[in-house]
Amino acid sequence: MISSEQFSHAGVSLRLEQVLRVYAHDLDPHTLADLRAAIAAGRHGWFHDEFAQAVRDGAYAAEDWCAAVGTRAEPALAEQQRVVWSAVFPDDPFPVRTPTA
Repeated sequence: MISSEQFSHAGVSLRLEQVLRVYAHDLDPHTLADLRAAIAAGRHGWFHDEFAQAVRDGAYAAEDWCAAVGTRAEPALAEQQRVVWSAVFPDDPFPVRTPTA
């Protein structure tokens, strides 16, 4: 379990933020492939569930996402997250955002 001081902002852990900054910068397909390989080799085993939860919860504001991955707000946030997801987990469906009440 992650303690509250290990979160960078609403619902996003520091480790998730760090991995995105390293592997998803500019949505580079080469570094995203490196992340996929790292996960396949047993590193960052938590990434699938944490990233999926962050997507489902809408945990990233556009400015936080752009700061983490070094992109601009266009294309849309969900499209950029889909790029990361499909590069790293091509056989898994993209997480569906949880509707807010």
